[in-house]
Amino acid sequence: MAATFAASPGVSLARSVGEGSDRISVWRLDEPATPVSLVPSAAMVDVAGAPEAWFALVAAGLLDPDALTTQADGAHADVRSDTLRWQALNSGRPAARGHGPTLPADDERPAVVGTRDPAPGGQPVGRTTRFYAGPDALRVTSSAADPFAADWRGAGSGPAAMVDGDPRTAWLSGDGSPTQTVTVDLPDGSRPDALLVHAAWGSDIAPRRRGGGRWEHRTPPAGVDDWRVPLDGRERRSLTVSLTGDTGPAGTAQQPLGVRELELEGGPRMSTGLSVPEGPGPVLLTRDPRGAVLPEMGEDPPDLVRSVGPLPQTQVSATVRARADESGPGSRRCSPEPGRQHPARWVPTRRRTHLSAGGRDRR
Repeated sequence: MAATFAASPGVSLARSVGEGSDRISVWRLDEPATPVSLVPSAAMVDVAGAPEAWFALVAAGLLDPDALTTQADGAHADVRSDTLRWQALNSGRPAARGHGPTLPADDERPAVVGTRDPAPGGQPVGRTTRFYAGPDALRVTSSAADPFAADWRGAGSGPAAMVDGDPRTAWLSGDGSPTQTVTVDLPDGSRPDALLVHAAWGSDIAPRRRGGGRWEHRTPPAGVDDWRVPLDGRERRSLTVSLTGDTGPAGTAQQPLGVRELELEGGPRMSTGLSVPEGPGPVLLTRDPRGAVLPEMGEDPPDLVRSVGPLPQTQVSATVRARADESGPGSRRCSPEPGRQHPARWVPTRRRTHLSAGGRDRR
């Protein structure tokens, strides 16, 4: 055992007493240890994820190669992952192009005939779903991320790209129509003062036709097209923006319209993310495998960084009994010493500790 510790990086000998078989050694970790999650080895492991998650789980050390896996929801899973995403499927296209972007949990398309994803993807078992923070919903006329779109571009071209905080991604229309609408459903009490529209631009994207009305064209740097829609500040439950693109020369195909980002002045901040199945145990976060073929085919950017959202707060309550010793009533002893007599009067005290996601305790 000592030879094993001696050859192990990050472990060093602190003290040794005795010789031979009576020798006792104390070893220390050079760096603070991280928590370890254990999963069954060479046994049955319940996994919330897609079947292809097996390879990533083995590579991450969360699964023994000899173990068998079964599908499970998050609450009963030994390991959870974000590989089983709630997506609609066009079975008439190759797998990399047939799945759409990850959808909110209340979207029924992955479970209905015509867009159903084969089991386990089309079943409510350990699904990873999309959520919107700020708006209640985000709707568009068409999307180039829709696997049934006439002008399909990739899973990253869906409406979520308008509120993901990344100016390099954009929603693109997918039905070839020169007019598109974007609708933002807002929660109760929303009183936005203006809507900022950061239009997408590029050689294969139609420029927006510059009309009148309430649009204000902001003075942009070269290659950037930003617009501001002033509002009156009254309470609104939804906002709908109509976009019309230049049709181009006669006989040419209509280029898609696109929006990089949407922002609300005086309204809720809009963002989006993915929710993994709820439950205990270790979680494996992965990159959309479609991006391995071409980055634009997946819905995750090349430099994806995962951000863990707010974690539940845990409250721990403890009752501590203390009593004064011979040094005076201002001194407290938390545990009596053996063989000594102490006053019989106990002073109960109570302390509550709140454990936050950052690991600090607030008293």
